[in-house]
Amino acid sequence: MNDRKRKLGRRSVLKGLAAGTAAAAVPTILLRKASAQQEKTLRIVQWKHFVPDYDRWFTQFAQQFGEKNKCTVQVDYVATPDLPTAIAADISRGGGHDVFHLNGTGAWLYEQVLVDVSDVATRLEKEHGPWIRESQSIGQVKGKWLAIPSWYISYPLIINTGYFKEAGAEYVGFEDLIKKCQEGFQNFDVAVATPAAMAEVRKLGRVLGPRGLMPNPKTGTVTDDTAKAVREVKAGRVEFKLDKNGNVAVPMGKFSFAPQALVENGTAVIDAVVKARPAHAKGKFVHTITVSATMTPGLSVDPSVYLK
Repeated sequence: MNDRKRKLGRRSVLKGLAAGTAAAAVPTILLRKASAQQEKTLRIVQWKHFVPDYDRWFTQFAQQFGEKNKCTVQVDYVATPDLPTAIAADISRGGGHDVFHLNGTGAWLYEQVLVDVSDVATRLEKEHGPWIRESQSIGQVKGKWLAIPSWYISYPLIINTGYFKEAGAEYVGFEDLIKKCQEGFQNFDVAVATPAAMAEVRKLGRVLGPRGLMPNPKTGTVTDDTAKAVREVKAGRVEFKLDKNGNVAVPMGKFSFAPQALVENGTAVIDAVVKARPAHAKGKFVHTITVSATMTPGLSVDPSVYLK
């Protein structure tokens, strides 16, 4: 294989690897400078995946790539803790593998022995959209792309809907649910999201923000333990905060609730507000309490009962 074809093959495998692994892991693909001995064989160090099926898929991908590009692709699977040693051995002997497919390793660690693959990065950006900031911090060194992170674009999350339904969630989804909300769906009281999903959920700011439904880490609705957040919400947890005029508005139930349940919920809300009084607060903390349903006149409640 001549030098032009060899370079084409090395960059092509980068593009194929990146596209194929975007939703499977968070690896980084590094390309080492070629030596004269590597004319017909593309040698890859692949981190041994915790899902065996992924390794089988990768082996099949490498074989198909070799057949398509008329070269031999050799894949060496290495356990993640042993990857630094494998790379160091290649560097010390000045040859070995062409591509390193790693797990979360930045290109800056091996800057002196990596190939500039900015042309690959530019092509991927044109085809799939802008790079996310996290991928740039991993792959770019001094303005040049020396590695191609596989998670270069936002990828659809794999969601176990049964897991969240069991916790009590009424609507579960990702891109499909975001699209539904953009089309006007708002038949819910609380939205919960993972930190990874927020890059897409932020698109709903103008839709959910005015209603106070936007997930927020300060209120516990942006969390990796989404099932726990769902259970807490279903158990009746609510958040409250002062508006600019010093008012607190908190939902305490629905018309369908039993009268006693509404009384208990209202009492719990008032007690929570009173207990939240800052130690440095002076003067009267609660001035008035008003209870109302949607679009109905307010009913005043004597606050002195709760301030003893």
